[in-house]
Amino acid sequence: MKLWPFDYEVLSIDATTGGVRPDQTKVAQCDEAEVTFEAGPVRYRIDGGAPTSNDGHQAFDGERRTFTQRELVNLRLIRAGTTNGTARITYRRRRP
Repeated sequence: MKLWPFDYEVLSIDATTGGVRPDQTKVAQCDEAEVTFEAGPVRYRIDGGAPTSNDGHQAFDGERRTFTQRELVNLRLIRAGTTNGTARITYRRRRP
């Protein structure tokens, strides 16, 4: 199945308790999203739980991950070091 990009978002990943979340309006419209991590290490969870700087999946500068819409609904991110990270998200969906 071919998915087409339709929106884009840049998140600054800081030390906010509970983690930073993508725009849920965009998430609700997508089938998947490609996320590129930059500027510093981050941790994330896709099960609805809150990541901490020491717990969650780790992503490093330059890594790219693809998340399904179901995973994006629960995605929460937090920085894993002393520098804020950046997540660049391209949202994709089926062409109408």
